[in-house]
Amino acid sequence: MNLLYPELLLLAFPLAIALWKSSPGWSTRLLLRALIAVSLLIALAGPHGGGSVSGRDLVLVIDRSRSMPGGSQATVAEVMKLAGEQMKSGDRISVLTFAADHAIEQAPSNSASLDGYSTTLDADGSNLTSALEQALALIPENRPGSILLFSDGEFHGTPPDAVARRAAMRDIHIDVRSARISSNVDVAVESMDLPSSVEVGEPFQFAAYVRSDRETTAQYTLLRGETVIGRGSQELRSGLNQLLFRDLGQSAGLAKYRLKLELDGDRVLANNVGLGVMRVEGNRPILLINQDGAMGRLAAALLGAGMKVQVVTPEQLPKHDASWLENFRSIVLENLPATALGSMLPAIASQVRDLGTGLLITGGQASFGVGGYYRSSLDPLLPVTMEMRVEHRKAGLALAFVLDRSGSMGASVAGGLTKMDLANAGTMEAIQLLGPMDEVTVIAVDSEPHMIVPLTPVNDPETFTSRVSGIQSGGGGIYTYTGLSAAAIELSKTARSNRHIVLFADAADAEEPGRYVELLNDLTTKYNTTVSVVALGDPSNSDAVFLQDVARRGGGQIFFSQDPAELPRLFAQDTLLAARSSFIDLATTTESTPGLFAISNLAAGAWQTLPGYNLCYLRPGASQGARTTDEYGAPVIATMQAGLGRTAAFTGQVSGKFQVDAAAWPEVANLLVTVSRWISAQSAPQQFFTGVQREGREAVISVDVDRENSAQAVGALTARMVAPDGSSTLIDLVPVSADRFEARVPIGMEGVYRFAAATEVGEILKMDPLAIPYSPEFEPRMQRDGGDLVLGRVARLSGGRMNPATTELLRGSRKAKAVKPLAVWFAMAGLLLMLMEISWRRLFEGSVALRAKTVSKAALETNAKDVTAARARAMPKSKAAAKEAAPATAPTPANKQPEAAADLDDALSGAKRRASRRTKG
Repeated sequence: MNLLYPELLLLAFPLAIALWKSSPGWSTRLLLRALIAVSLLIALAGPHGGGSVSGRDLVLVIDRSRSMPGGSQATVAEVMKLAGEQMKSGDRISVLTFAADHAIEQAPSNSASLDGYSTTLDADGSNLTSALEQALALIPENRPGSILLFSDGEFHGTPPDAVARRAAMRDIHIDVRSARISSNVDVAVESMDLPSSVEVGEPFQFAAYVRSDRETTAQYTLLRGETVIGRGSQELRSGLNQLLFRDLGQSAGLAKYRLKLELDGDRVLANNVGLGVMRVEGNRPILLINQDGAMGRLAAALLGAGMKVQVVTPEQLPKHDASWLENFRSIVLENLPATALGSMLPAIASQVRDLGTGLLITGGQASFGVGGYYRSSLDPLLPVTMEMRVEHRKAGLALAFVLDRSGSMGASVAGGLTKMDLANAGTMEAIQLLGPMDEVTVIAVDSEPHMIVPLTPVNDPETFTSRVSGIQSGGGGIYTYTGLSAAAIELSKTARSNRHIVLFADAADAEEPGRYVELLNDLTTKYNTTVSVVALGDPSNSDAVFLQDVARRGGGQIFFSQDPAELPRLFAQDTLLAARSSFIDLATTTESTPGLFAISNLAAGAWQTLPGYNLCYLRPGASQGARTTDEYGAPVIATMQAGLGRTAAFTGQVSGKFQVDAAAWPEVANLLVTVSRWISAQSAPQQFFTGVQREGREAVISVDVDRENSAQAVGALTARMVAPDGSSTLIDLVPVSADRFEARVPIGMEGVYRFAAATEVGEILKMDPLAIPYSPEFEPRMQRDGGDLVLGRVARLSGGRMNPATTELLRGSRKAKAVKPLAVWFAMAGLLLMLMEISWRRLFEGSVALRAKTVSKAALETNAKDVTAARARAMPKSKAAAKEAAPATAPTPANKQPEAAADLDDALSGAKRRASRRTKG
């Protein structure tokens, strides 16, 4: 047995002295207490036994950052195969992957198989040091092992030298296989220095800085947006080179400049592109999106009021450039279905909520609830809500859901869910819209139908949750005809005249059309049943034409989506359409209310008659300018502050079948122009000065306050950052001095980052955008082949090898001393002895019989001697002395004890007390 902390045994000496002084002498109790002290002292000293372990651990550390060359995963698979062939009894292998973060793909195992990566990492970074620290932690202290690092050597953060030295101290070597691309030259656009802002038509000069690690010549192309504004050849010297360009400020909004370099033999192509962005100040237009791109009544009214307008169709929107929306002061959606906006729908929501752009949405049969905005990303920003309220429904609905539960529905999507999970969520979203007057049935289908919920009244939607959410994907494909037939049979049991089927299917795997034409004809003509299709995929998929024909013959809608996360919204949209209660197609009178008195002089009282309108409800916190006078009292004009932006809704139709008539239009148009000015007119306070700078992998956001010209307290300041992928971050600005607020936020994604700040009272502060041309992984290095130098240093410091032979991946000892901790056993022994000591005192030393027996003869003899001595002190030493001492004529009172008797009593009492203390001690 060995001790980890033998020096603690020195505590035995003071402990022994303390035990001896606290005990009257040798006894069983003293022995037990001594044994307790010894047991606990040894437990504290860290006892451990010997033995040995057999086998070796190998941790494979794989770099998955963006700078890794293509084909790396095939190389890793080959290394895993070779390592598996070299493994012997007791050997284990584990796999750890890293980029900006890291993940354990395979815990220590005697199996060397890796079927792809199961985790998603942030590829815009290489935290090599953190990955190696985690790899060391995977090898137990008592096992021999090694690390095999597969990387290009590019890293961010702390250098890995210290962790390599710690590995060497544990006799763990780090072998390295370099994935670096060998080349003689790397040319990179390091930055583009643009002014923060210019006016429209203003000339300006800007510079691009290019770094090269050798003298060479490169071809360059300069673009503004997608327009080429310069081409040429540039000689580059080794080091940093400056390229100067000139241009004029174009249309108001964001201007993006991109510089591309081309040359042969460049080892890193990703950093050959520079990106810069600046703001062009001026009168930005209103963006109006409608279905045909025509200059309709609303666009004409806005133009007539002196406002600039740009009209586009959804197809003309740049689907992958959300920053394009910065070019407009506000956005108008005119009777437009949410599905038509595609990926721009969440981009518009972020533009409004996070950056302060205004939004107006107008009504029609393709807008609001029937247009698919219910449960969309725009829904919580609108001043109206779009749910179905039971008290306003005229007729019930019998609704059947036929859900594809084939094998393809088991595929994972974002958030750890499957496609089936989101289809289940969509079904429940639709059921939540229904009420007691409705009935619902849910059927899951693969090669046969599975009845999940038989036709049941929707008295409480929550009762369906557990059954619907429990649907799991099976195997094979979906038999659509079988599913539709099962739904038709179930709906035949209802007394409801309004019947609808929602078929959810994979557009690339919808089998067994069967006699669907005949079935759909019977459903629509004989049983008043419509059929809609929610198809996961796009119109180009193999079974898309068939599913489109199902929806067409079924008299319903077809919804295609490649984003499974949209399923809940699409299910809800189709249910709203089927219930036929979200659009009122009757002429309805309206009245104005004082809700908009701050932005409009609209007098309260009777207003216009609407030929039709979208039935919505005023959202809490919104203001209402006009409402219907029918039983619903529904909002017609409503406004609201939504995040940093302002939003407005007009539930009537501007142009089309249910448009406002010509006589009423001028007044309606005047109000819509006023509302458009309000949503577009937020101005920044003048006492704030903002700035955004990049420092490495962070954006530094600052706000300076001119307190001399500030009439009121500043209060708290917040900022919002919208990343290139559309995700937003809310940031609290922290005061760093009396007049300055700052915050730092991580960045790294390629593209344009946009920012806005807000005061405590909601005033918006404009901030400059920030451009990241490429991942920080590809930033130019001052030293050629620096990655290999880093890897070589890691191998050397740990005792490993660079690019070891494939036959030596598990080289090294497979035997080591085992360390078996014994402290717990000594602690348990001490506890057991403590229980024995307590039992001894309570059961034996504490009993009356034992107390009597433990009064020793020595104690009795001592008591007797005390009594004799007391008597002797009380007796005269001689008769003569007694006579001298005795008074001649003083008789002793009968009621008084002699002093000798009192002394005797005191002596006896003292002897008893001492005997009692010895017995109890």
